[in-house]
Amino acid sequence: KGLLLDGKCHNASINLQREFVYPTNIASLFDKYRVPKKADYVSIDVDSSDIYILDALLSHGEDKHGRPTATSYRPRLISIEYQPNFGYGSTLAFPDTTQVKLPSALQNWDGWTCYTAPSAKSIEAVARSHGYVPVGIATGMDLFFMPKELAAANDVDIIDLRKAEYPLPHSGKIWGQTKPMTPLQAFGLAL
Repeated sequence: KGLLLDGKCHNASINLQREFVYPTNIASLFDKYRVPKKADYVSIDVDSSDIYILDALLSHGEDKHGRPTATSYRPRLISIEYQPNFGYGSTLAFPDTTQVKLPSALQNWDGWTCYTAPSAKSIEAVARSHGYVPVGIATGMDLFFMPKELAAANDVDIIDLRKAEYPLPHSGKIWGQTKPMTPLQAFGLAL
């Protein structure tokens, strides 16, 4: 049976638990709800600290050399929301509000701008640092990663995110950004 975590909703019939997810509690939440160490699939989409949650989850239980141990979480497939408006060359991420004190206007996605998910390149760097490789993309929405050894053992192609489609403002494609970031939001990304 799958597990769903949401900060606002609860529905026991589908195992939807009311929990706010942060980098500081993701592993303890997985422990609390008895998520298998090698879960088939984990999706991360919190419109803010996604990349830090990914790093915290994959860092949990690693040895001093960064190698997974028996207590590590090693999902077989991970999807994570990315921000296509940044393009592959950008290494931007929403600030980790568990580590940086931000004005309240910068602590959450405002629902209108691209001040939300991290860039694909920044996510790929974190995933690769834990032995995960990109194996899929839902253009404009999510990236998919799996452990490199699992991809190799199952002849799953590793995709080159540098060649993936990243819509630019002049391309005529709009991916949810309906107004430009405020100067304060742009400053928040630079932290």
